Amino acid sequence: FPVTIVPDDIDVYREANKTFIDMFSVFDFDFNLAMRCLTNIIERRVYAKKMGMSAKEMDGVVFAWSRALKDRKKYVNEHPIKIELARKILNARKNCKAITFSATIAQAEKIKIGGVVHSKNTKKKNRMTIEEFNLLDRGVLNTAKSLDEGADIKGLNLAVILSNSSSSTQKTQRIGRIIRYEEGKHSEVFTLVIKGTMEENWYQNSSTGKQYLEISVDELEDVLYRDGVNAQEKEGCEVSQLFRM
Repeated sequence: FPVTIVPDDIDVYREANKTFIDMFSVFDFDFNLAMRCLTNIIERRVYAKKMGMSAKEMDGVVFAWSRALKDRKKYVNEHPIKIELARKILNARKNCKAITFSATIAQAEKIKIGGVVHSKNTKKKNRMTIEEFNLLDRGVLNTAKSLDEGADIKGLNLAVILSNSSSSTQKTQRIGRIIRYEEGKHSEVFTLVIKGTMEENWYQNSSTGKQYLEISVDELEDVLYRDGVNAQEKEGCEVSQLFRM
């Protein structure tokens, strides 16, 4: 389920996006050119002269473009509504074995349900966390991008994706962890997408040729609690405190 979100503060993104587009047009929407001007002062001076601008004017354009680029990315990757919705989904699926994919370590840690694996942990700690998780029938493992491939996570039947990219390979790797065939298994993948942002384009680009059931935040409750009953309700086993929801 791609869950489309329209935050109350979407105008913050729109303002940053307008600045980004206005400044980007100076470089004829050439990303490589803009980056060269950002990182190479000589090339920036040469391009300023070509455009009939002063060095100060070009500096203003380059740095405004760079700030807007970062502000847009931060908005879609770190918006607090994603943490709120991830918790809602996990709390409605307490008997599932779940994994979350976050954009940053800080975001993964903010979920505060289950264990966390990330690159700032020692390899030994991450390995032990995964090994313990693999022994469980239910629980949550929160990860950042570093776990998209390589680690063997067993028995998953739920994923919540808080960060997106335009990479279809990344999406395939993530979803592949959840839909491994097991007899009688029912799996769900919830992808949180902020509507009207570049994240929506990323999701569409990574989903080319695939069909998904898109739902809004308002419809999420119906999916999670059909007829007022948890649609994933089933008997579960005791799990360690680290992973318990």
